[in-house]
Amino acid sequence: MTGYAVAAYAPERLTRLVAGGFDPDGFRSRVPAVLAALGLPGDHDVYELVKQGALGHPYQVAVIEAGDPAAYRANYDRFSREPGLGPRLAASGVPVLMYAGTADPWHDPMRDHALAHGARFFSVPDSDHGQAPRRSRQVLARVLPFLEECRAA
Repeated sequence: MTGYAVAAYAPERLTRLVAGGFDPDGFRSRVPAVLAALGLPGDHDVYELVKQGALGHPYQVAVIEAGDPAAYRANYDRFSREPGLGPRLAASGVPVLMYAGTADPWHDPMRDHALAHGARFFSVPDSDHGQAPRRSRQVLARVLPFLEECRAA
């Protein structure tokens, strides 16, 4: 989400953007479905669910424990209220490559956003939200050529 915001609000700072795991409008659109699936009320504070999910991955535990809890909360509070960056990102002129695992709940929203807004997209087969970025061989095979295009220009 931070990368999307930089591209949308300060596009001169980027030549390209690679983003995995969330579409620029997806977080808020998925929250009601997640809460309903868990049997929680629509006004439930999702932050603790996100944090607990992240703590399921050893790398994330180290990152979370090394960070400032108040800063994490402030970051979450801000991006969870973001009305959506899609139109502003599309107008930024920054070339975007998005990817997601086929088992990630954000796969279809990311793909659909990319198709609607002229961004590129690729799928990482048989991967969920945590697995796709760790499939570096598959991801880099698509990311490196995209980044090289910047040098050629």
